[in-house]
Amino acid sequence: MPNTAVTIGGIDVELMPERALFVPSARALVVADIMMSTRESQRRVGVATTHELDEETLVRLGRAAMRAGAKVIVVIGELTSALTEPDDAQMALFEAFRERCALPIRLCEGPRDRGVRTLPSAWCIDRVGEKFALGGFCFRHQPIVSTLPQWSLCGCLNPSCADPSFANGRPLPAFVIDHELKSVALPAFSKSARDSAVTPRAGVEIYAIHDAVVSGPVSSTPTHNPTVGPACE
Repeated sequence: MPNTAVTIGGIDVELMPERALFVPSARALVVADIMMSTRESQRRVGVATTHELDEETLVRLGRAAMRAGAKVIVVIGELTSALTEPDDAQMALFEAFRERCALPIRLCEGPRDRGVRTLPSAWCIDRVGEKFALGGFCFRHQPIVSTLPQWSLCGCLNPSCADPSFANGRPLPAFVIDHELKSVALPAFSKSARDSAVTPRAGVEIYAIHDAVVSGPVSSTPTHNPTVGPACE
């Protein structure tokens, strides 16, 4: 399962088909919007239980960290999908994940996680603010215009791109590199998250994930129009 190497603001990074970005200089695996699931996301994706969604997400996260040789995991945006404490099943799943993967986790949290006053201590998660920086990057819940010299890695948008070069032109999770905003929007790590369609344009590069490969930049015009409004709402 190959990664795709790109250079962002003079820093080498790897776009991973697991929906993650790896910063080799910091040994940091960066993901956006894990979003432990709710019954609404269960119905949307069409699985029998939310447990099935969450287990796949956490197994994929652990395998991505291991494959990359990461020393730290940075989660941007939403760790949970609701403004409530995690339920018992989610508690057990995440605790089992932490037994398998003891790497430090830094959470640059989104609005849903700010609504959860405390995360379980057994999860061993360090909540950090948007002033947190690592490997030459800053981390933000969503892309914004910034005067900072360094690029930002962002969540919230959950970008997807319908690449006509693949069968059916169906929406594919995508990384969006915006040279004007100096930001990289990561695809939602959760496969149950609502996505927002993006289109290639001047100053914006899109890399789509298809069949365990990250390809791009996508140059053809997608076959559907962009979705209006942020996906994280």
